[in-house]
Amino acid sequence: MLNKAALGDAAAAAAVVETHAPGVPTVKAIEASIDPRVLIDLEPRAKPSVHLHDHGVPFETWSWSGGRCDEERVRRMAAELPPGAVRAKGIVATKDGVIEFQQVGNRSRFTRLNRAADQSQIVVIGVPDTLDSGWLANRLG
Repeated sequence: MLNKAALGDAAAAAAVVETHAPGVPTVKAIEASIDPRVLIDLEPRAKPSVHLHDHGVPFETWSWSGGRCDEERVRRMAAELPPGAVRAKGIVATKDGVIEFQQVGNRSRFTRLNRAADQSQIVVIGVPDTLDSGWLANRLG
């Protein structure tokens, strides 16, 4: 996500992104505001699932939903995401409580939430043909 897109030279920003992350799609934002559907699938899931979406955009999304997860497995999955993974986010129910997981590029953050949950959902956005749903699902159990 390229924030403050309206404040600078679009061509210069695109050149910086291409230099540091060649081929990675960019979503431009003003005041960090973008349609949340770009980052996360907001539709509730009736059962655990793994699937890829193609909505005619320059990236793919993978989502996983299920019950409680082992926090260490989620942390390992985050550390091992393929280079084409641009963004990941989720709410994860663990035996010790609920955590919010966010990752942009190779930077991740885990925040404990003061709420109860028995279900987990994680969404990953990546460059087309770089996400392997089997690989990701195996890491989450």
